[in-house]
Amino acid sequence: MNNRLEETPQIDDTDIILEVHKISKRFGGIKALNNIDFSVRRGEVHALVGENGAGKSTFIKILTGAHAPSEGKIMFDGKEYSGLTPALALDAGITAIYQEFNLIPFLSVSENIYFGRELMKQGFLDYEQMNENTKKMFKEIGTAINPKIRVQRLGIAQQQLVEIVKAISKNAKLIIMDEPSAPLTEQETETLHTIVRQLKGRGITIIYISHRMEEIFEICSHASFCELDMHIRVCNLWLLFCGHREELVKMEKLGISLRSQSRLRKMMRYIEANYSQKLYLEDIAQAANISKSEAIRCFQMGMQISPVEYLNQYRLCQARFELETTEDSILHIAVAAGFDNSSYFTRIFKKTYGITP
Repeated sequence: MNNRLEETPQIDDTDIILEVHKISKRFGGIKALNNIDFSVRRGEVHALVGENGAGKSTFIKILTGAHAPSEGKIMFDGKEYSGLTPALALDAGITAIYQEFNLIPFLSVSENIYFGRELMKQGFLDYEQMNENTKKMFKEIGTAINPKIRVQRLGIAQQQLVEIVKAISKNAKLIIMDEPSAPLTEQETETLHTIVRQLKGRGITIIYISHRMEEIFEICSHASFCELDMHIRVCNLWLLFCGHREELVKMEKLGISLRSQSRLRKMMRYIEANYSQKLYLEDIAQAANISKSEAIRCFQMGMQISPVEYLNQYRLCQARFELETTEDSILHIAVAAGFDNSSYFTRIFKKTYGITP
């Protein structure tokens, strides 16, 4: 966050690429969204934050055409839509990268990127051109992945890069990223943030869904908070960071005080510095000089998980990175990451990722 004070937002406030007017969504007698107004500027990284059940997923599915709104209209890039279909959203330049990647494991990187839009030459698939184009697109975002390698041989972070390049190949104007940093290590998250800034520099708009307030302050200029009353409220993070009273009041109304955020960051840093040791809830709470119940409340409010769950998630990220980059035994990796034994590590790894180490 050190460089944020040196940044000056360079986005045209009048250049709105997405504007949602009075969108509501009902499933039978249940109202999931109520009279939503929402807008995003071209080239902006805009955070979408909210508790589980507050309507984030429903809202995103409306933007990508998976759900049709019950009421309201959508303006995107100067065109008005009463509702979008998946094909119409893609044609307009809207795409989403979900936590569960939409990749075919047994196909190559370039085959995944061009799936359904394959390049042809004299009646045959033009693998040479698809591989060359794929290589260029990865180079444009400062990375290099062999376009011929099967996706199933890639790690989580590399698969995410494939999804990003796939979106770029479709000339996306708006990319929605759903908890993109959740499965990543700290180093991988820094790489992701660098790519997000590059996309922003190219004029691509990002809606960034996250529960990690620190990274939201790092890369986003505005945040929209989905609340359980099915409304969305917008906060200017630049003004908030600079201590602007109006934005501070907005955050206070949402129950997210700066003191709570400070305590949360202290506990997160403590966990990240000491994850390999045997940690208890009392240790984590003590890092912020608060009680155990207050520590739980801060994590639930800011991240929708408990301190212990965050600790296990962080340990898993570190262990997964070691699995992908070293030949150490499962037991050695588990113990180095702070797990008591390999069986517990294997059980929680499979529960999280769906496969065994």
